[in-house]
Amino acid sequence: MTAEHVAPVVAFLLGPDARDVSGEVVGVAGGRLYALRARETTGAFSEGRPFTVEDIKAAWDEATRGSTTRG
Repeated sequence: MTAEHVAPVVAFLLGPDARDVSGEVVGVAGGRLYALRARETTGAFSEGRPFTVEDIKAAWDEATRGSTTRG
């Protein structure tokens, strides 16, 4: 992607029409402007200490496939 494709998006985001835009990740590719969205699950919690590799193995399904949070 060349600067001529990306620069107008940057200019828009720097301007007053984007004053309410925050926390967005946008992409430009092949004449397409789009937003990237991620989902956050409720996760798994450690027992008041850092996770060990074994803890992560045991909690993986809960951490990655659990309910999603609403933001």
